[in-house]
Amino acid sequence: MKTKRRFLQRSVYAVVALLGMAAQAAPLKVVPSEWGIYHGAFPDLTAPASQFYESSKIMQLESMLAKPLAWVQVQDDFVEGIQFPWPAVEAIEKLGKVPYIRLMPLSRREQNFGKDPLYNLENILRGDFDRDLREYARNAKLTGSPLIMEFAPEANGRWYPWNGLWNGGGETTGYGDPALADGPERYRDAYRRVIDIFRVEGVENVTWVFHVDSQPKPTADWNKMALYYPGDEYIDWIGISVFGAQFPWDYWNSFTQVMDQAYDEFAAISPNKPLAVVEFGVIEDSFDPNRKANWLREALTVIRDERYARIKAISYWHESSWIPTRDNNLRLDSSPQALEMYNRLLQEETFLGELEVTWP
Repeated sequence: MKTKRRFLQRSVYAVVALLGMAAQAAPLKVVPSEWGIYHGAFPDLTAPASQFYESSKIMQLESMLAKPLAWVQVQDDFVEGIQFPWPAVEAIEKLGKVPYIRLMPLSRREQNFGKDPLYNLENILRGDFDRDLREYARNAKLTGSPLIMEFAPEANGRWYPWNGLWNGGGETTGYGDPALADGPERYRDAYRRVIDIFRVEGVENVTWVFHVDSQPKPTADWNKMALYYPGDEYIDWIGISVFGAQFPWDYWNSFTQVMDQAYDEFAAISPNKPLAVVEFGVIEDSFDPNRKANWLREALTVIRDERYARIKAISYWHESSWIPTRDNNLRLDSSPQALEMYNRLLQEETFLGELEVTWP
């Protein structure tokens, strides 16, 4: 029998203090709400997670919004080594939020450069980083509070070095099961290895997310979402990225145009796990000042109205983007129209600013 508790804003430390050492031993898992949809965000953070100093950005974003953030996403790349991001975790928890940590096995921050020379899947599978990952896991356990983690997101996108294209692609004779494509199979097993390390260290306060992209590249059959999936016995939630235009020259797709094409494949990864839109966003249109607002209106409306019935959480990608101009800006405050529309929908009771966590 499991008990559900809600983690209210600014209460994470208080709950952990009451539970004492038991908080470290009991499994803390974020579970879907029975009646609503969680709301989180990536709040335009630029500092490395291990050197975090951007609490003000979290507070700034939350001050704009009609609801609190249930979680805060932070990117933890390995450019400066594999080390638990204590500064980011402590800062986020002090604000009463659950940290959502994106483990990014990267030795360089640039994208679209093929396989990583250091943190590639072969080296992870060989155990080259097991010692560092064990220490990471021990520190995660020491927090004693709920954490959300994902390893190597958007695996079906060639912009990241862990995509199957750079790790064997559709070949079947270079690794593992000869019936499976080597690239996705290597990723699947690398993710399993990471979670197995956490399990050996007795970590029970991490909710694991498997995260794919709605617009895969390449579009080959071997790059299907499910081929990367570590399995229900490893994963707690399944997430997806759904973006409209990200650059002024991009074709303008509505949220539903993107999601309708991806949802069946996405939902079929597992019939048992809750689903989440863990990244979504769009830039402004210089020719139509209301276009972004309308994109956001449609996105939140169809999620609220259960067009995609298994979606139980959303997380906006609030970022200035790669080219710092007004039009090329994913932030919610890129225009008054966009922010007003987002808040108009967000204030409805469906969207929740607190998480439910279970333990036996």
